Order: sequence, then structure tokens, then C-alpha cells
Amino acid sequence: MKEEANITVSDEISKTSAVASWSGFIYQGKVALYQAIKLLTESSSSSSYELKVEHLDDFAIFKDDTALFIHQVKSTQSKYRSSYKAALNQAADVISFQITELTQRFFHVSVNLDDFSEHEYNGKVVKFFKYHNSESFVPPNGMDFMLKEMIAKYLDKYSLCHSPELIQYKLDTLNSLISTRVNFAHALNQKSSLNQYEATDTTPIIFSEIVECLKSEVLAFDDKKYLLFRFKKQFIQVIDEFADFYEEDGESEAELVHLSLCKKAIANLDNTLLERLYLSLDPSNFFVKGEIGLGIIHRYLNIINRLPSFITKNSLPYYINAKNHKYIPSSIGLDGMSKKILLNKLDEHISELRSNTALLNILFEFDNLVVEIKESEFKLTEFSKPKATHNGVCKDDVNNSEFIALQNNIIKAKRIRFVSVETAVGEIN
Repeated sequence: MKEEANITVSDEISKTSAVASWSGFIYQGKVALYQAIKLLTESSSSSSYELKVEHLDDFAIFKDDTALFIHQVKSTQSKYRSSYKAALNQAADVISFQITELTQRFFHVSVNLDDFSEHEYNGKVVKFFKYHNSESFVPPNGMDFMLKEMIAKYLDKYSLCHSPELIQYKLDTLNSLISTRVNFAHALNQKSSLNQYEATDTTPIIFSEIVECLKSEVLAFDDKKYLLFRFKKQFIQVIDEFADFYEEDGESEAELVHLSLCKKAIANLDNTLLERLYLSLDPSNFFVKGEIGLGIIHRYLNIINRLPSFITKNSLPYYINAKNHKYIPSSIGLDGMSKKILLNKLDEHISELRSNTALLNILFEFDNLVVEIKESEFKLTEFSKPKATHNGVCKDDVNNSEFIALQNNIIKAKRIRFVSVETAVGEIN
């Protein structure tokens, strides 16, 4: 057995550590970001404010050259208010030409104190900061959670998507912004004639930069929620472009009404139905984990515009014939080599198709896919092996009656029928 080595250091080294100060600096930066995002959530006019870290106090928020808020942050472990008296007095004593009678002074702590009442000193008032959960403290290991909740509030206010992956990405971007700016200010202080206050004063973080981080997006193909959000947003934008064209071109009002109904239908789809629409446009897209292109959306809308009025009751936009057979438009490419490529993909990825309930639900509900093809129709059985079956083993958020139906039916790829727009018009009521 190997004997562990004993490491001996001097008392000066053993009692000195930068861990506490480094942890406090990180906590201070997160609190500053929290307050900035909170202000942006409360008022869009705050986008012109500036954040200055290690300035008049631990951080300050300015409008033009006036300090609106100054904040002192403490992440010590004492739960007694008396332990913070000197720091509270210091926060009240901050004096500068940039501070006015309207400047608010706040104090932040990381533990639950025995007293959170306002502190008065030399005629100045310092308030303990209250977070959105109505608490006046946040432990260091809880600050990221609070930041994520505040980011979500901002995204909700401006109708932006906030999947967990996206919020983490935005938080990482914000942390990088504040770290880079503070490090730059420290470099100026060390390598130029500027003192710490001057270096920080000349390198503020503009709130508009924080807004850019909050609105920044990154596409991860395993982030289904965000992928569907982008898809719906893009779909609605394309419909608006089509509508603008028809208005400028003087086309009939009936087509504009049709587009308007389509826009309303797409906008009201929940994520389950939106995923089915996404896959019905081009099932092969599921296998390559790519985005739906504009051309695919254009083809879908062109088909919609040439067909009679659709039905959307608890489903995608669809059509029905006298025998109660259902039809949905699809943008699948079925000309020349594109047809062979699609069919090869279906054969190659048949196991993935069988395990994807969203795709199988489409096949279960709709036998007929309306597509742009030269021939009047063709069935998948003519070109593809009937391997794809569904016996209800897949789990999905379908309702009970639909799930029972799935359990009692077998879906085979050979049942899929592709029909031309012209053929569909003749068959649909």
C-alpha cells in the first residue's frame, strides 16, 4: 500500500486563500446581472442604462452620468445583522458627484439574517435587496437558479423561446460578457495610468449588450422545443410575406383569407401538433436532424392555396373525402432522384421511424399525403418494403381513445398514398 505524502506549508500560506475572495467576486457579478435583467424586465427604457462593476460600490447602475442604484454585496456566512453594521455604514457613506437624492442604495447578503429592516446612517438609507421570490437573500449556489428564472421572465415578457438549453446558453453568454469586461478594466488599471475607479468608469456594460445576450440564440438539434419554436416563427413569417405579395399584386381576397386562416391555424398549434406538422412536411428531415427550409414551407403553402378550405379541429390543417379518408399537404420532394432518395431513406431508417410516435401518429391518422408530383398518385408499397409497423408500444402524450386505437391497429408503410394536388381536389369534399 502506497503511503500518502504529508504536505507541510507555513502558517502564512495555510491561513491565506483566494478562494473566498474569488467566490465573492463571482457572486457579486451574478447579482449585478440579476439586477440588470430585472430592470430590463420591468421597463424596456432601461436598455440605455449602464452597469459598472467595482465602481462607486461593488456595482452601480447609471443613466447617463447619474447613479440610479448603488449596490454592496456580501457573501459571508454570519446570520446576525450586527456583523454587517460597518459594511452597511460604508454603503450609506458613499459620496460622489454622480449620486443624487434619488439614488437608491441596496445591500445584498447570501444568508438569512435575523433582521432585514432598512439601515439609516448619516441621513442616508440602505435597503436590503428583495428578489423576485420575495426573499432578501440568495445563497451562492442558488444564484444561477435565480438568474435563470429572471431570464425566463424576460423571455416571457418579449414572447421569446426559453427552453432549458437556450436559457443555459444565454446565462453562459452573460457570464462571459461580465467576466471579459471586468478583466479588461483590471488590465487597464494595471497597464495604464488609470486607477481602478477610472478603469471601470471607462468600460461600462451597456444594458443593450445584455439585451443582445438575452436575445442571442444557438441552434441545437436535440433541443426540440426551440426547434419547433423557430419552425412556427419562420412559418408565420413566410405566410406574412405571401400575404404582402398578394396585396401588392392585387390578387383575390379569397386567397388572402385562406392565408389568414392558415396563419391562425399554425399559430394555435401546440407543440405536439406542431411536431407532427414539422414531420409531415418532410419525414426524411427527421433522419438527418436538419431544419425545414424555406422552399419546403413555400411548397406547402402553394398546395394549401390550390386546395379547398381545410379543417383544423384538434389536428393539423387537413381535408376529408366522402369516405372519411383524411388528406394532409406535404412538401416531400417526389420528382426524379428526390423520390428515390426519400424512399431509400425510409428503408434505411425504418427502425427509427418505428420508434418515433409523432411520425407514426401521422401515418395512423392520414393515409393520403398531397404532394407536387407529375403522376396522379402512387402508393409507397409499389416502391418500398412494408416494414414500418406500429402496434402501440410507443409512448406519447396522445389521449386515451387515440392510444387505444393505436394499440388495436397495425400501421404499415405500404398504406401511405401520395396524391397530386389535382387528384386531391377531385376527391376532397
